[in-house]
This record gives sequence, structure tokens and C-alpha cells, in this order.
Amino acid sequence: MTVAASSLIIVLTDYLASRDIVLPVYSPVATKVQSVADDPNSNANELERALMHDPALSSQVLKVANCTFFARLTRIDTVKAAILRLGSDQVVQLAVAISQKA
Repeated sequence: MTVAASSLIIVLTDYLASRDIVLPVYSPVATKVQSVADDPNSNANELERALMHDPALSSQVLKVANCTFFARLTRIDTVKAAILRLGSDQVVQLAVAISQKA
């Protein structure tokens, strides 16, 4: 082991020993959303059902879908419409990011 690697391990060990480390909890809904999106036979309805198990997550996906960057001329009011507007990859990324933030 090099001196740099050894000193990094010492620094990390000291840091972990001296502080309360809080690790984020991965949401089971985000896991479900990810697995549904990874299934080539799934559709927007299944993704919507998975998202609907977490109202906070669903509302955040709707909020992003209606933000200026993604919004078109019409406002959307359903999770399914948000999924169709954003796409499943973007919805998965949002679900993971939002669940880690909470």
C-alpha cells in the first residue's frame, strides 16, 4: 500500500470515528420504479402504478414535468402524463434522486 493510500485510509477512519454518519435510505418505491422501467415489457401504466405508492415522489415528478424546462403549452395533472412527457429514463433518474434527497 502506498503512503497516499495509507494516509487516506487514516483520514477516512478518523473522520468516520469522530462524526455521526447518516446514510440515505433507498426508497422501496424508487427500487420498484427502476425495476418496472428496466422491464422491456412494462408500460407507462405500470410505471404510474409503481409511482403512486409514494405520493411525495409522484408530486415531485408532476412538478418537474410542469417546470419551464419540460412544460409545453399545456399543464399536466396526472402522473401518467408526466411519465409520457419526461420518459421512463428521466422518471427513474428523478425517483432515485428524490428518494436519496429525502
